[in-house]
Amino acid sequence: MGLKRIGIGIAGLTAVLAIAPLAHGQVLYADVAKNLQYEQTAGNSVVPYNGGTNAFFYTRSFFANLGDYDAGTTTFNGAFSPRTFNIFGLLDCCGHPGAGFQSVYLLPSVMDSRFPTGLAYTMNLTGPAGNATATVSYLADIYTSDIPKLSAASFNALQTASPNAPLTINFNAFTPNPGASLGQGFFDIFDLTAGGVPYNAAGFSNSTTSLTIPAGTFTVGHDYLFQLIFDDLAADPRGTVANDYRSDVRTVGYFTVSAAVPEPATWAMMIGGMFTAGAALRRRRRLEALHC
Repeated sequence: MGLKRIGIGIAGLTAVLAIAPLAHGQVLYADVAKNLQYEQTAGNSVVPYNGGTNAFFYTRSFFANLGDYDAGTTTFNGAFSPRTFNIFGLLDCCGHPGAGFQSVYLLPSVMDSRFPTGLAYTMNLTGPAGNATATVSYLADIYTSDIPKLSAASFNALQTASPNAPLTINFNAFTPNPGASLGQGFFDIFDLTAGGVPYNAAGFSNSTTSLTIPAGTFTVGHDYLFQLIFDDLAADPRGTVANDYRSDVRTVGYFTVSAAVPEPATWAMMIGGMFTAGAALRRRRRLEALHC
């Protein structure tokens, strides 16, 4: 079955927050981000996603309870302001409710022109909890210069992943941008057939180079997408709530989990067993002939 070529550009799995339940109507955290996305198409091949139209921008506000806010806009000093909210729900890796705006995929230069660096972005939220605002400035590009990439062996192993066995994957470490206060990694598996995220590892160190996907993660016949993110972030000291501005470099890749193919040793046992069974059958037939 051919894979449906889609991008997981949702800002969705890029922030680690420690949010305790609070009363309705409070914005707890907000962030703005620019993202550059790549695609790993082979063991040693990583190319700009979507033919080079591989950048997107987002703003997010997080709050205590789903449904507190169900509409809003992001405003800023630019020709493309305001932008109507178009992402709602559990928007981060840890399942915290939020709302915000995410652009379509753009050329990096177009993203930079529509959503300029150095501007304050104000999120205006409305909903059953009332009205709220959060302002965060995207102060500077703080991308790492490293592009996320699975090792060739790990990329190829995903193409033949077994549902019944754990799989350790290896990838490159990265050096955070000098302007970032923190560099962290994220790795997610998206089930494109059933929907959902059967595996995610969030907020690991920039020096991490391997993770183990547990047995039972995959289902035979399903299509999957992996996403490896190198996330650099820093706080805007002028922001109105706890916040970060982020520059993320992302690499995605597609694979399908097929029916398990026996390992060479298993083939040898099967073949040996067939020879043994065949020999036993031939002996039985000879004995039957002697007794006729």
